Amino acid sequence: MPLSKNHHIIPEFYLKNFTNSKGSIHVFSKSLIKSWKSKPNKISIIGKYYRPESSEANPESLELFLSKIESKAAPAIDYLINNHEMPDGEDYFNLMVFLTLLHIRIPDFRKTASNFFEKIMKKCLAITTSDEDIFNNISSRMAKESEESISIPYESMREFIERDEYSVLFNNDFHLGAMMETFPKLIPFFDKRKWTVLVSEVKNSFVCSDNPVALRWSDQNLIEGLHPGLGHKKTDVSIPISSGIAIIGNFETYYETEVLEYLIASINTNTIREADQVYSNSDDFLWIKKDNSIGNKKELEKTLTTRE
Repeated sequence: MPLSKNHHIIPEFYLKNFTNSKGSIHVFSKSLIKSWKSKPNKISIIGKYYRPESSEANPESLELFLSKIESKAAPAIDYLINNHEMPDGEDYFNLMVFLTLLHIRIPDFRKTASNFFEKIMKKCLAITTSDEDIFNNISSRMAKESEESISIPYESMREFIERDEYSVLFNNDFHLGAMMETFPKLIPFFDKRKWTVLVSEVKNSFVCSDNPVALRWSDQNLIEGLHPGLGHKKTDVSIPISSGIAIIGNFETYYETEVLEYLIASINTNTIREADQVYSNSDDFLWIKKDNSIGNKKELEKTLTTRE
């Protein structure tokens, strides 16, 4: 059997919840300021995204793992859509696992991880080249371990590091390992939240995106401060489940609110804020403009065009 090449960043079965009656989905790219119509099996794809680079690893191991997670989560999502309430028991846990992976499987998570570890690596290299004895000792040790001579002069290396005109790159094995190591630790930050199901009676309401799990402060006084983390109290996580249903969860209390247009627009704004591609079952959607009024897709296009 040939190896799969096209890997979904956002699962195909999940994207189907945002299609129209003909099974099509509208795509809007914020970076391109362009719209087109497609199918769930043809969008949110990156080639070999989950393929390990190591020859010793099963090339399909991550794809098989994600497929099992998605298969277990699908009944829970169906229950949520059909009954307008969160599932319980094993279905609830399977849903939490799926949502956790939905949060960290995207390219944005890889970018964040790369930036974090690059800073650490650069600090280590700065320490290594801060003293010639330290540099020579480490160079000697590396040469013994690799059985290859290292002949970079200390002064040249120190000047190179000080210029900071380099990047630290991480391969796919690093990113896959980081994802698998991180996701079990993040599940409790989804599991312990109090989830409110938001059901819209308005057609073509909630949108999805290529970064659909949105984390925001629930306390307005904290908005201008520290960027929220999943474990922080007074934070909301909002996630679209279908074009008619979204969920929002925090650690403190359940929400009791009518799902009016402004709330729909607010959830959509969260969904698309950190995303590039927006997915919807209509060629239009609601969002909150800078002046806190409700806007449509054409107004978003105009805003993005003006920024350029």
